[in-house]
Amino acid sequence: MSKKNLLKIFSLMLVMFILVAAFAGCTQKGSSNEDSKTQTTTGSSDSQSEETSDSTSEALVSDKKITLKIMAQRDAMGGPWENLRIFKDLEEMTNIHFEFDVVYEGYDEKKNLALATGDLPDIFLGGLSVDDEETYGPQGLLIDLTDLIEKYGTNIKATFEKYPTLKRSVTSSDGKIYALGQILKTPTMGSYKPVINATWLKNLNLSVPETTEELYNVLKAFKTQDPNQNGQADEIPLGEYQFDNLNGMLLPAFGSMAQDIWVKDGKVTFTPMTDAYKHYLEYLNRLYKEELIDPMFISQSIDEFLAKTKLNVYGVLGAVRQSDWTQFQMLSPLTSQYNSEKFSSSTDRLYSTGRFAITKANKYPVESIKWADLFFTELDDGIDGITGAALWIGRRGVDWDFTEDKSAVKYLFTPEEGQTEIQYLLQKVTPSQTGFVGQLILEVPFESPYLRWVGENNTKYVFPYLRNDWIYPSGARFTKEEHEKLSILKTDIGNYVQQERAKFVTGDNSFDKWGEYIQTLKNMKIDEYIQIYQDAYDRFMKNN
Repeated sequence: MSKKNLLKIFSLMLVMFILVAAFAGCTQKGSSNEDSKTQTTTGSSDSQSEETSDSTSEALVSDKKITLKIMAQRDAMGGPWENLRIFKDLEEMTNIHFEFDVVYEGYDEKKNLALATGDLPDIFLGGLSVDDEETYGPQGLLIDLTDLIEKYGTNIKATFEKYPTLKRSVTSSDGKIYALGQILKTPTMGSYKPVINATWLKNLNLSVPETTEELYNVLKAFKTQDPNQNGQADEIPLGEYQFDNLNGMLLPAFGSMAQDIWVKDGKVTFTPMTDAYKHYLEYLNRLYKEELIDPMFISQSIDEFLAKTKLNVYGVLGAVRQSDWTQFQMLSPLTSQYNSEKFSSSTDRLYSTGRFAITKANKYPVESIKWADLFFTELDDGIDGITGAALWIGRRGVDWDFTEDKSAVKYLFTPEEGQTEIQYLLQKVTPSQTGFVGQLILEVPFESPYLRWVGENNTKYVFPYLRNDWIYPSGARFTKEEHEKLSILKTDIGNYVQQERAKFVTGDNSFDKWGEYIQTLKNMKIDEYIQIYQDAYDRFMKNN
């Protein structure tokens, strides 16, 4: 072999050695970067994104730039999603570029057309109903996420373990998961926040009532002793709009949750046919006859009611109103001669489903589930500020953070003139007022005086008495046959209950006719109605 040929072979071997060494060094460096991110990622994708690329190897989701189409409903105050900074930041971090098909009005029509024709986006972000999941999941238009979650949903699995009701809520009747959901938990939440005018109590040297009889006596004093000290008999002791908030304030005192359907010890109850409900209506009738409740509470419009709240003529309200909150404090749950246990029908959390679905058109399901997994990250564990709050209030450390003493959430930006913080976020930063998907858990309120007041009062007077396990789960699913029956029964029964409760309160119906009322409900198939809810609840609780 000639010396020239030997030189060529040696040169070739040297080049190969250098290339191998360089590749090994890059691989080692890449592994180190991925290991530093195992808290919220699972490394490189094993789907189409495994193709080589010149893009950064440090992306949270994909090693190469990919494009996905999203269909969603825009907030009424929101700006164009392609201009929102959170999506720009996420694209830089994850290597996923989104094309948005987003509308405010007409979203349901657009979604239904896409599902009917098969002209699908890659991802539905919010806006899917349980019926959509139950119909289009088994048909294959929405893919089953179960295996993807198991392999790549590190944070999703952790959230499911911590909040098993969320997993039950997103599990379809066939045992599969076609859409992710959200758990939303904040100290300012709750459907029922009854309040009493603390200034009036102080003026009359009265204590906060703890029983329905004590409340009755306070209301009488509010009516007759000029608690606002203006020399006029213009006070209205108790005010509300319709029954809902009154239910929340008073029904637990008589032994029932405020919701029409609730569950205790695994048994579903229909509130409007219980003894507790009868005692509650008797109490309202007593207040109505003695003019201790606004006589217009059933018939007035919401605008008429809110106008009265601004005049500060009410002593007790079923729910706090922001315009007059400074004079009020929240009421703890009351008790009565019929019930000695304090409990509240309110809640500190909400579960939802239909928040994120991957369609059969999506060529990058692994990357898609990894992207969604970022929003199941707890607030202290995010990377570059991306947590479960990111689609709501932006990135921690960029758009928001906790105050120095950790007692509240503060914004790190100043809205433009004439804007609120929420308006600024929706127009410049994020797409939603509550986030779309994931784990959104705030243990402290925002730092505004009103929200601090709500959070502190909730925590002190309401949350210690919550019975979240008594609230009928919103994620319970009905079969097609059950749904059809409910749609008929619910309308007729609901209308009858609303009509009769007003008559009992105003005295148009005598309580001597209570038995006839119960029998009419039975004739309207109330037992079948309750059993449908019971069956759906039993199936829901079996979902693991």
